[in-house]
Amino acid sequence: MRENFGYVPFEESYRKDHTIYTASGFSAQEVVQRFYGATSQITNMTAEFLDTTGIHLPHHTIKLVELANDDRLFYYVLTGGKGPIGAKTDELNNAKKFLRQADNILPFRIEHEGLTVDTMSIVELALAMANDVFDRNWTVADSLHAHELFAIESDQMIDLQESRKWQSLNEFDDWTKSKRMGIVLRIQTR
Repeated sequence: MRENFGYVPFEESYRKDHTIYTASGFSAQEVVQRFYGATSQITNMTAEFLDTTGIHLPHHTIKLVELANDDRLFYYVLTGGKGPIGAKTDELNNAKKFLRQADNILPFRIEHEGLTVDTMSIVELALAMANDVFDRNWTVADSLHAHELFAIESDQMIDLQESRKWQSLNEFDDWTKSKRMGIVLRIQTR
């Protein structure tokens, strides 16, 4: 399709510079350590990039990292720009892969007081992505703990001190101007 519109095919841009499509999950381990005090290992990771920009524009990406430890605990760290979060929510909702089907599943809504964000919709997005990509079978009935939604002030997709740049939306003057959003959650297997 890209060739039909005169664009360089993705495979060619990947061959030209594959490093811009190389994501790291190291910052997710740091985030889990900060918020849960747990040491964990990365078990799965998925990321979607805007073609030809890759990790150079983190607000045009969405990334989900799955981590686990010996206590049969799974951790998920979801980060992404507001646009990719909204687009991925639409995609999974239209494919009927969300845990619940509802008109109000969208994470960002325009209401009379301005743009609002629904944290539970982003938690459900993380679970739907894990179920879809990692072949999990999570539901909201599982033993789940999710931290609040955070604004991430980071210009890099790979940042060794990213967890320090996660700010509570309540402490952020204008969360709509944040570069990315992030949430971390924990699920215990039965």
